[in-house]
Amino acid sequence: MPSLVAALFFMLVRSLVYFMKTAIVAAILLFIAVSNSYSTNAIGNNRFSVGQWIWSRADEKIFLESRKIIPNILPCIWISTITVSRGAIVQNLAISPELAKSVGSAAFIVRIDDSLNALWNKERPDKIAHDIDSCLKNLIKLLTDAGVNIEEMQLDYDCPVRRLSAWSLAVRIATKGSLKGKHIWITSLPVHINDADYSVLFRGIVTGHILQLFDTGISANQNTLDRLSLRLRRQSMPFRIGLGAFERAHSHESTDHQLWFSALSLFAEIPGYQGVWIFPGGGEWVNLYLAHSSN
Repeated sequence: MPSLVAALFFMLVRSLVYFMKTAIVAAILLFIAVSNSYSTNAIGNNRFSVGQWIWSRADEKIFLESRKIIPNILPCIWISTITVSRGAIVQNLAISPELAKSVGSAAFIVRIDDSLNALWNKERPDKIAHDIDSCLKNLIKLLTDAGVNIEEMQLDYDCPVRRLSAWSLAVRIATKGSLKGKHIWITSLPVHINDADYSVLFRGIVTGHILQLFDTGISANQNTLDRLSLRLRRQSMPFRIGLGAFERAHSHESTDHQLWFSALSLFAEIPGYQGVWIFPGGGEWVNLYLAHSSN
């Protein structure tokens, strides 16, 4: 009898150990799956790894030529600017949505003018947010009526850091209203990702952010790259890199926008990286991209 009890006890212990191991493995696999899904994109993933902004007819020509070499480029058309006029938020249309029909499916970018900065001091953030959402609602109707396919919407605002919380409220209201069900990307600046709360404010309400590395006043060097890499990792959000293919000549120095192309392979190693977007500014960019991209 004692030997039987011992055998039964041994079988029970072995079964418990097997069950615990199975449960632990399952928990680890579930955690990995959820983490990958969350870190890649909280609300859905875009399949495009390279895109080009179109802010003019010249940009359109560059896009059409570039697409002959890289067929899967996604165009993003500057469709409107939201600005402040006589104390009220208004929207001015930019490039006609008819352009989207000639290039196929497109993303659309809405520029939020710097005139909004002063309005935060005069109006409640929730009122500003709803006024912006109203403009976007009218825009989506215009695009829908035009019969264009909206791949994603981009909101381009050089938001002051102290207003990031208010801006996130506006974006959140738009995601529940005018832009509900859309892939939404916001542009960001290096100073934005210096803020430890940036990802807290925007993660889960946008698909990701596009870090702009042109016309920001920062130099393209190893120290800057190291800082950006560290902060992008800490933010732990899906991101793209926004590059300029043009240079500006100032009285004291020239820009070094194109140098950032050489860092693409390094950015691609950071978790959350989802490609690059190019602002041509009249400059050819495909050769630069192909020379430095890991794609």
